[in-house]
Amino acid sequence: MKVDLIITGAGFSGVFCAAELARSGWNVLLLDSRPESELGKPYTSIMLDVDTFSKTGIARPQGDELLHLLDQFYAYSPSGRIKKPIDFSSLLVNGYLLLQRLLAQGKEHALKFVQAKVKAPLIENGAVVGVQTEDGQRFHAPLVIDASGTAQVLGLQLKAGGLALSHHPLTLETDYGLAYRRLCETGLPANELHIYFAVEGGYVWRSPNDIGLGLSYWLEKEEAEARLNHAIQTFDWKIGEVTAEAMGRVPVRYPLTNMVAPGFAAVGDAAFMINSVRGGGISAGLKGARILADVAHEVLSEKRYSQDRLWEYNLRYQREVGAQLAYQDAMRMILMNETSANMEFAFEKDIVTADDIRSSLGGKLLDFSPMQKLQKGLRGAANPGLLLRFNNKLHWAHDLFNHFKAYPETPLEYVQWEDHLHQIQEHLKQ
Repeated sequence: MKVDLIITGAGFSGVFCAAELARSGWNVLLLDSRPESELGKPYTSIMLDVDTFSKTGIARPQGDELLHLLDQFYAYSPSGRIKKPIDFSSLLVNGYLLLQRLLAQGKEHALKFVQAKVKAPLIENGAVVGVQTEDGQRFHAPLVIDASGTAQVLGLQLKAGGLALSHHPLTLETDYGLAYRRLCETGLPANELHIYFAVEGGYVWRSPNDIGLGLSYWLEKEEAEARLNHAIQTFDWKIGEVTAEAMGRVPVRYPLTNMVAPGFAAVGDAAFMINSVRGGGISAGLKGARILADVAHEVLSEKRYSQDRLWEYNLRYQREVGAQLAYQDAMRMILMNETSANMEFAFEKDIVTADDIRSSLGGKLLDFSPMQKLQKGLRGAANPGLLLRFNNKLHWAHDLFNHFKAYPETPLEYVQWEDHLHQIQEHLKQ
């Protein structure tokens, strides 16, 4: 079968991108190993940025789709003793209903869905020209999009075909973390979210509908369960019956810096579009899918599928969204790489303020006045090493943001740009 466009993975990014391109009149094939009725089922409660719908053009959820507006955020020190109110808002949405709505809109415009497990990309003459499924089917298209999530079913196999998205390889040890959540009633008011920096290298959270653990590294399930159970006991959470649970790898880094190859693009978790502080990537992925759908429409219209032509997707996403995500990742390293004792001190002395945490959640740059710097210095005088690290890393976080804002306009400048990016990252890790 030959179509205009193939998208592998029917998560939020894949479905939205497919629906938008079908709406534009293209013959789009969407592939996923799950049956259509199961798509989105694990996501009955998801948290989305408030600007997701204005940025993407998706109609804002209403009725049963919209669960709550979360506008009361609280961050706790590792002991739970110090509580800081955070000026930040998010929408709690029934993701299953949202995804099924997007899929239905695509099918109204002849979007084709096929249940099939994709095995590998088809590569000819240095370009991706289709996909092969595990049962031997071959589907051909001049443009293929990998929206397969952290599995990166196609993206990870490009190098074997002589293509590569990045000359700095990804690793499980440094680029993936863990998210473990339990769906249950927690007794919190419908508009509240509580985050506890109670685990080194991560945090635990409690929302009206779930509790969970987010880490910058991987643990086996038994250990993850034990850490979450410890938090429940330590903070005396009163929770109801657990109706479901989920655990998996999540990207914990800035977005993939090159998301295109000839005839190919990646989006969503497959391109590391994620807020690595909160562990949520749906908003970032939907924004990426919006940009990719616009660029793909132009590429298909012009019948130009080269990396140079697809580079516009890289350029627009990294400057419009990626810079913010990279800054959030830097803030993750600042907030989560300290010991519990240091974090308790930072909370107590207001070295880590409510604004610092809001910045990490929302990606808004912190810019301290000389007076604010002096005040932080006086408050943190008993732990000068912590204060020095915080200020130094904040400087490099700003550099990281500005570096993404200066993303190269052509592939010719990319290797030099990415090499400098990794120099900034090394400073942040120190």
